[in-house]
Order: sequence, then C-alpha cells, then structure tokens
Amino acid sequence: MTVKPTYLASDDSGTPIQVLPCRPAGGWVIGLAATGAVKIVGPFPPTTRVITIRAVGTAIVFQPCVDNTGSVTVPTGDVDGNGPHFLPAGASIDVALVTSEHEPALTCLAVASAAATAGTVYVSERG
Repeated sequence: MTVKPTYLASDDSGTPIQVLPCRPAGGWVIGLAATGAVKIVGPFPPTTRVITIRAVGTAIVFQPCVDNTGSVTVPTGDVDGNGPHFLPAGASIDVALVTSEHEPALTCLAVASAAATAGTVYVSERG
C-alpha cells in the first residue's frame, strides 16, 4: 500500500496542524442589535463538522443547538455551568458540531449581543 503525503499547515517545530478547510459558500454574516435579540444561524449541512465564530463590534453570547428552536439569553448573575458561552468583541473561536457518534450533531447556533452595543458575527462552516 502506498501512502500519499498530506500537505498540512505546520507549527514552528514542523509538526503538522490538523486544519479543516472552509466550505465553499459556507460563510454567514449576522448583524446583531444592541437589544440582545437572539438570532439563529443555520441549519448547517451535515458535512459541516466545525464552525469558526468571530465577534466584531460587540461581545456575544452563543449556544450551539440541535434545531432552529435554540435560544440564548444574556446572564444577569452567576451561572453554574449551564449558561451560554461568551466571546469578547474581536475574538474568534472554533466550535465542533459533532461531539461523538452517539450524540446528535449540532445544526444551528443561537447568538445574541452580550453588551449594549450592536455588532456583527461572522460564522465560517468548516469540514
């Protein structure tokens, strides 16, 4: 059996970095109002395994969900592990949509502004 070489990005020590490519026509741009209204992004196709989320202009809270009925709220007090995820303005994060073969794939993303400012969220489908 012949093994074909792969062409992956490498870190400074030459170790390959596993990178999933962006899907063609898999980019989303979501405008958020300062009111904290929830926007649902998706559904993502089953071939999308990871999404990259970038918040611009405002911090956001987000929660991956299984269908278009997901929701997210901005916490007003302490949250003990059951709250939404927070992403500061200007930051980005990769989020896996497939967590195991025994769990349903996450197909949507609920997102809202976490601050009293409007902003934009960019989502790239990868996989």
